[in-house]
Amino acid sequence: MEDVFENTTAVGASIVAGSVKEIYYKESFGVVHSSSNSKVNSDTLFDIQSITKVVATTSLLERFVTEGLIHLSDQVQKYIPEIKGSYKSKITIKDLVLHQSGISDEDFGGSFNSVNDLWNSMFNSEVRFEPGTATEYTDVGYRLLGLCLERVGGANLDLLCAKHIWLPLGMNQTTYDIARVAKTKIAGHGETWGMVDDAQDRFLGGTLGCDGVFSSSTDLSIFCRSLLKRLDDKKYLQHFTKLGAGDLDESWSFYESLGLGRKVYGWEAHHMNQSYLGLAHTSLSVEKAGGAGAFICVRPEYQDFFIYLTNHGRPEPFSMEAWNNLVAKLKVRELSREILKS
Repeated sequence: MEDVFENTTAVGASIVAGSVKEIYYKESFGVVHSSSNSKVNSDTLFDIQSITKVVATTSLLERFVTEGLIHLSDQVQKYIPEIKGSYKSKITIKDLVLHQSGISDEDFGGSFNSVNDLWNSMFNSEVRFEPGTATEYTDVGYRLLGLCLERVGGANLDLLCAKHIWLPLGMNQTTYDIARVAKTKIAGHGETWGMVDDAQDRFLGGTLGCDGVFSSSTDLSIFCRSLLKRLDDKKYLQHFTKLGAGDLDESWSFYESLGLGRKVYGWEAHHMNQSYLGLAHTSLSVEKAGGAGAFICVRPEYQDFFIYLTNHGRPEPFSMEAWNNLVAKLKVRELSREILKS
């Protein structure tokens, strides 16, 4: 970790690893911000960015599906009638979950005059391919998925996830509403300390299905252990893995596998060559990364998990080279290899 802090912008980190039965590694390092003397601990809140997709969005979706409030086969237009454009009527909830909607984040990289302009652009843009025929990772798709869930639940994602997911599990710190938390309890970098790292997410405000949740290694360990308990049921494991799509290619980089690889209900099922677990990867491992330097992984075969949160911050521009360098310099593979039990 001294090497990580010396060679990256991160100044703080929290790591937890364990199984359903025990926590066998729990350590925190450094400070919450370069201008602060407050030490990071296992309750420090980190901007988990895209880990939001599984800790909030798909978890809430699964709850609503179980209750019969929404179905994976439903057309998105049922919940967002504002959506228009070629093939848009064909997009299903499942297409959004598996990043197979045809929506591309590349179409939303410019500037927008207002929040309404950006939402209208997301509603009315054309798709890049026919829904269900290919895979392309998209935050915009998960923003639309989050909006569907808010309209089904009649409240924002923060309230819905707290009611249906986080508080029942005992994840008492996890929140979208970071403004109510003292900065000394939040890990951040630069001017984004105490706010969402991604600039477009900040512009949109509110609660989004793609990013915006802040959580701690303590709360995420509760989440991972809950998932592993369910995955220990062979029927649920089969159900979970069936909700996947996309390809595995051992030649892809970390970045390419994130964008194009196999998606499993919001998670990534990497090839070993791209896995953040490296040599600790298993055939059923699922992983999720946050662009600001956060990683969670679960291994159903071992019934264990690995959580590594940092306040590195999102690399700008967010490119293939930048993400691959971030993963390498944060030494995610090396740490998981040293910490996870075989």
